[in-house]
Amino acid sequence: MLNGLEKSLERRLPEPERRWGVVDAVGSEPNSEPRTLNTGYMTKIFKIAGIILGLVLLFVCAMAMRRMVLEAQFRSQGSELPFSMESALEFRLVRMLAETGRLPDWDFNIQTPQGVSTRATYTVGAEYLYAAVAKVLPSGMTLESKVRWIALGWFCLGIPVLALWVGGWSRSVWGAAVAGGYYAVSMASVIRSTGQELSHENYALPWLIAWLGLQAWARRQPARGFRKGTVVSAGCLGMALMGWDLVQYMVLLWAVWFSVLAIRGTLLSDDRLRFEWGVTSLMLLAVGVLNPYLRAHAFWGSSAMLLSYGSAAALLAEKTGVAWVMRQFALWREPRCATPLTLKSSGPTGPAVPG
Repeated sequence: MLNGLEKSLERRLPEPERRWGVVDAVGSEPNSEPRTLNTGYMTKIFKIAGIILGLVLLFVCAMAMRRMVLEAQFRSQGSELPFSMESALEFRLVRMLAETGRLPDWDFNIQTPQGVSTRATYTVGAEYLYAAVAKVLPSGMTLESKVRWIALGWFCLGIPVLALWVGGWSRSVWGAAVAGGYYAVSMASVIRSTGQELSHENYALPWLIAWLGLQAWARRQPARGFRKGTVVSAGCLGMALMGWDLVQYMVLLWAVWFSVLAIRGTLLSDDRLRFEWGVTSLMLLAVGVLNPYLRAHAFWGSSAMLLSYGSAAALLAEKTGVAWVMRQFALWREPRCATPLTLKSSGPTGPAVPG
């Protein structure tokens, strides 16, 4: 993604022809071989440094704005506000982890007297991050204050990642600056991420943005980089899904899009696209089966996963020739039902050949 932003800053430069004088800056003897100043290399260094500085500035500005809003809320109430509703339940789990290092399998203090299964009831994930980082923060801070700072910092990490994604995708520095800046200061983003309340979405959104950014980056890489980027991006989607169950809506849109590609035949003919779909589908199936919350809510049988199963069945049918036999049978039974897509995919003598 840095390469995408860097290329958007490139300008045509003349061949490096500047040379030092007879005696250069490091004390070369007169009449020695003059040194060539590598202006292209220095320009690249300055570009990368400028990009990193801009991303850090975005992060700091986003943190500062949210803390100003939070401090204003505290001043208006005269004291630090407590966590409430679902946020209080999440902080309770963080405190358990900070004090005991583990979560109970069954929590009898919630929905008494029968209690609830902790991991099957809550999308546990952010709590481990907050408790672990809280241990390295100054001991003079209260746990509430630590958790608010950690939650704020984690959410703001997604802002430079968003800028990198948009910049690398659009090859535009201005696009990256506008997208990152808007996400950093827009009221809808700020008001829900000050740290006043904890939410699973603020933990999942950086993972979700990383999935989109890495996926876009991987598609422009050669084979080895593409495979690595695809696997890592699928892992980010899995982390987002385990952290916030509403990520299932994004997964559903993804599954619908790849189902359309399967129907059009694009998924069969494009090896890279098929690899991306396969790795992501396997990752989703794995987290759906292994994660207690998703397993308890039968994510493996959700609409998104059923669409992925259908795409897999369509690919298998095309690869084995079953789809061609079914099309021929349909043409024999109902010739008038043949569509241009059916005739095109079946071909004059046999199954369509990918590519």
